[in-house]
Amino acid sequence: MKIINNKYTIQLVLSLLISFLPINSSYSKDIYDADIYGYKVSESLLHYFTIKEIQGMEKEVEGGTKNKFIRYEHLSRSKDGDYDGFTFIIRKDDPDMILYSISAGKFFGKNNLEI
Repeated sequence: MKIINNKYTIQLVLSLLISFLPINSSYSKDIYDADIYGYKVSESLLHYFTIKEIQGMEKEVEGGTKNKFIRYEHLSRSKDGDYDGFTFIIRKDDPDMILYSISAGKFFGKNNLEI
């Protein structure tokens, strides 16, 4: 059996293998169609929370965005228990608090991992 030693052949084979692997099983025609538990990108954070609730969230300026965005963390378990918290990204100094990013997280540890 001959061993393949041509680096271009190896690159081609790896590229073909990677291209046939499913990358993401979710699908949305438009980013604005996607939502996580009813939270939608391009909606206002004020649509979901009061000012007092937002002020109670953990807030941090996103340094990787040249300080253009702020991250709010809402640490509250979803109704069905699938997620332990949500993170919302908005543009700094945006009075409308339009959502640019939404993520949900499940925390693992002594008190969070259900076995």
